[in-house]
Amino acid sequence: ANGSLMWQDVISFDTEFLIKNGIYDKTNELLDDKKLMEVTRNMMGVMLKKEGLDQSAIWTAAIHKNTKHFHIHVATVEPIPTRERGKRTQGTWKASRSKVVNSIMDRSAQEIEITNIIRQGIVGKKKGVPTLHDKDLKKLFLGIYDKLPEDRRKWSYAYNELNHIKPELHQMMDKYLAKYHGTDVKKLDTLLEKESQLKLEAYGSGKYDQNFYKNYKSGKKNDLYQRLGNAFLKEMRMYDKTVMEMEGKRYPSSAANKFDHGRAVNLSLKRMDKLTKKSYESWRNEQAYERLQKAIERDGQGL
Repeated sequence: ANGSLMWQDVISFDTEFLIKNGIYDKTNELLDDKKLMEVTRNMMGVMLKKEGLDQSAIWTAAIHKNTKHFHIHVATVEPIPTRERGKRTQGTWKASRSKVVNSIMDRSAQEIEITNIIRQGIVGKKKGVPTLHDKDLKKLFLGIYDKLPEDRRKWSYAYNELNHIKPELHQMMDKYLAKYHGTDVKKLDTLLEKESQLKLEAYGSGKYDQNFYKNYKSGKKNDLYQRLGNAFLKEMRMYDKTVMEMEGKRYPSSAANKFDHGRAVNLSLKRMDKLTKKSYESWRNEQAYERLQKAIERDGQGL
């Protein structure tokens, strides 16, 4: 009567996907309607907010079980219309579909595990392994350092000015990962492969569906390389500080190979060893404190 638009949406589910996630009991032909209602509410909350309709629209939904695939029809209107066009953005569709999947599959624990392997298990432990201590990595380290731009503000993995040395930086990172984090990398690859497969099952293999998982694994690996690359570059800044203290200036790339890095390497190693020792002492104190707290708890339970 008010000339309002009506948005009509359908959420369709693969039956095997619902069985695998405990929403449909095939043996007893029981569908968890309450869970699907929750999924729909979660999706509509995202959709309305993304479209700026959360304060003006109302909606209703119905679960249909009379076809090959269980599906949900949703109708949305504005009692008092605020717009004449109803096309939604791709961002809204993507966020809404993601909400449906995430409401059914809680993968937060796995995502946290992946993040912890990257940030704590690998990158976080880099400071405990000074590169200049490793003869296999030392040559690569110094070779990359000599090719860094004069502007130290650009000593960050994201800068295009470092593209010419990224192949060497990746070579050094690969050697480092293989030598010190072989188990972590293997576990990370296994988890990423599993998550990619689950996303494929959740979203399907259609042309537009692939956008939800196609670059998932490579995106996480890129995050690892960016963080680890910046850890190495930070170490190079520390080394550069030692060189500057010795010479009072940064040698240009053309003359860098003529510079004797030996003394600078030794001084830099001493500085990094000191930092590593300090980190170890801090960690050891934390461990002692935790053991004390557990002992106190055990004594308390004994009483």
